[in-house]
Amino acid sequence: MARKAVLSRSGHERLRSAAAVKSVNDLLVRATEHAAPLRLKGITLSYEQIHLGPGFYSAGHDSSMHRHEQLQFEIGLAGRFRFTTSRDSRDLRPGQALTVVPTLPHAWKCLDEGLILGAQIDIEGPAHDAFVRQLVRQAKGKLLPIDRKICSPRLSILMDLLLAKPPSVWRKEQLGCHLSLWLAQILEDGFRLRSWRQRPAHRDDRAERGRRICERARQFMADNCDHRIRLDDVAVHVGVSPRHLNRLFRRHVDDSVNNVLLQLRLEKAYGMLSSGSAGSVKEVAYALGFSTPAYFTQCFRKAYGVLPSVVRE
Repeated sequence: MARKAVLSRSGHERLRSAAAVKSVNDLLVRATEHAAPLRLKGITLSYEQIHLGPGFYSAGHDSSMHRHEQLQFEIGLAGRFRFTTSRDSRDLRPGQALTVVPTLPHAWKCLDEGLILGAQIDIEGPAHDAFVRQLVRQAKGKLLPIDRKICSPRLSILMDLLLAKPPSVWRKEQLGCHLSLWLAQILEDGFRLRSWRQRPAHRDDRAERGRRICERARQFMADNCDHRIRLDDVAVHVGVSPRHLNRLFRRHVDDSVNNVLLQLRLEKAYGMLSSGSAGSVKEVAYALGFSTPAYFTQCFRKAYGVLPSVVRE
């Protein structure tokens, strides 16, 4: 079976336009906002940028020796380029890709008119220096080729999405997902990452996170109990599902979310009524999100043993 070209003939022609290159570069900037960062023990990897540069380079165009602080990938889309270090030289053709580790001095030259896609990956976190040292040791001053079986299929999908007409409704989101998957595949295939895997959270850590989620949820309910908030609203605020939030409350608060919200509303109602600053019982009931004054009175009497009208007097 013939290998699919990473850049179609029509895409090749379109990207000879400076306006099309700018449009693709702008789209890639927006797509990186939807690319999930990849986390390892003590570090986070994310796209700083990915772009086509100025577009097609003419034969003979070259760069001086330079280095980057980020991890860099160079991907061939058309033509032929030669990348060199003090210890290595590799040609880059369509569908081929190279990894340039941080701080590695390198240069490149366009041998046949061509186009390259460049990506720079930020490495952040307390283990940054140790992680970079490992990458540099593994590279040994050389450029690291990326397996074509990993690079080409994902690259073809990316280019199809970037150049599709009409574009997908969720094009940026789709591009972001593919960029994340592509980065994960390249890193797992090209580097020894076993020792950098994050260990599952300890049970005590999970319990502490659960308690913090409950505290944030309770604070949100206390701040907003005079609005018509529901369990779903609270769950969205703390970033978990309603079902999971209720499980956490049962475990750490020994009550349901709805019961805690009801208690907070009743406490607020008691304060409003006893201070004399509130309006009628009916106004207090509706202000605190109760469906009817009768239901408010029923809940209030059950909690405090008196009618809200008595407290108001």
